[in-house]
Parts: sequence; C-alpha cells; structure tokens
Amino acid sequence: MELVWITFGVNEAYYENYIDQGVTAYPEVHDAGSPTKIECYARRVHFHATGIALS
Repeated sequence: MELVWITFGVNEAYYENYIDQGVTAYPEVHDAGSPTKIECYARRVHFHATGIALS
C-alpha cells in the first residue's frame, strides 16, 4: 500500500489528469469543485490506508 501513497506524490499530475478525465466524461453528475473534492478524498483514503491518520 505504501507504493500507492508514494506514486500519488510522485505522479501527482497523472492522478489529477485521471480525475479530470472522469469529471469531463460525466458532467451531469459533477460541478466545478468536483476535481478538488475527489482528489482530497482520494488522498485521505490513501493516507488512512497507510496508517497516516488525518484529523
């Protein structure tokens, strides 16, 4: 699981582009803040999965 967390930091642009593609593909279910929200939740999930708890 640490590998995913490391790649999240190293390949940040890849993940941002992946999220943007998903938001663009389904505009009817997203708003302007969706990419930021999704990225935040994805980071939080990875941090908790690796044992780094955020408050």
